[in-house]
Amino acid sequence: MKVLFVGLGSIAGRHIKNIKIIDQDIQIALWRQLSKETDLGEVASLVSEVFFSEADAVGWKPDVVFVTNPAPRHCQTALTFARNNCHLFIEKPLAVSEDGLDELAKEVAKRKLVAMVGYVLRFSEPMKIMKETIGKGLIGKPLSIRASVGQNLLDWRPGKDYQETVSSRSDLGGGVCFELSHEIDYVRWLFGEVKELRALFGKVGDLNIDVEDLADILLKFDSGAYGNIHLDMVDQAKERSCRIVGSKGTLTWDSCDENRVRVFKADEGIWQDLYCSPSEDRNEMYIAQIKHFFDCIANNKQALVSLAQARKVLQIVINIKNLEKDKKAIPV
Repeated sequence: MKVLFVGLGSIAGRHIKNIKIIDQDIQIALWRQLSKETDLGEVASLVSEVFFSEADAVGWKPDVVFVTNPAPRHCQTALTFARNNCHLFIEKPLAVSEDGLDELAKEVAKRKLVAMVGYVLRFSEPMKIMKETIGKGLIGKPLSIRASVGQNLLDWRPGKDYQETVSSRSDLGGGVCFELSHEIDYVRWLFGEVKELRALFGKVGDLNIDVEDLADILLKFDSGAYGNIHLDMVDQAKERSCRIVGSKGTLTWDSCDENRVRVFKADEGIWQDLYCSPSEDRNEMYIAQIKHFFDCIANNKQALVSLAQARKVLQIVINIKNLEKDKKAIPV
């Protein structure tokens, strides 16, 4: 198998190393769209070819393309390689607008390609257990969900100038709504389609960035359940958690407390641990994600996170940003 990466950020480096863990015989090449840098750092020995033009990258005839360049370039890059019959793994977010997505979906369907978007939390053990627990009815009817994630931007990529990272720049698709859209994806996965939403977001911290660093989102689902999602890149104490209230109990996940998943059963009046892993290797969910993607290609199956699923997340983010532009604050 020949795998081409378009873009070499931190997530691309992780995927390249994981692909070689999965199968040493896979050939990996890189197209550097935005850089002429030939030094590939720690993945240099894993990459057999480096290209600096679209013609050379397409001419290599990859079987699979990992779209890991900045989000504003995702759709056009994916379209280029879909038209060349390449299966696609697109890092999240799928895009920053819906322009071109209809054409991409048509090309993927027409050519019977596998296209997957990198919402990796669906492949974490805690999230899979929460999905199963809800499905088994252990907490009854889901009534509300509260998801929260926060970490100071300076701690995201140690050793790199935060102002040069994708996260801090609007022209590269940064800001918490896109960068931390994992929460929006998994909340939809657990609770279903969103019927209504409200939101506030903006820049509240002191870092020199031109994107929002905090967002609070309120949701109403088709089921009638309610949700709240908090996203920030200002919290000095790293945090990621979820709390689900049901008619018969409560389900919680705390990634900073040994990735613990707990359930409270109202009829028994006690908390029970469903999962706890003090030494869990976070990379395992990334490996599981790529294994799933390759399995979908081998067996002609639809990926867990399809283009359509990821587009729903994008639509929510777009609507959030439009709501913020048009909001009418109530003076107090």
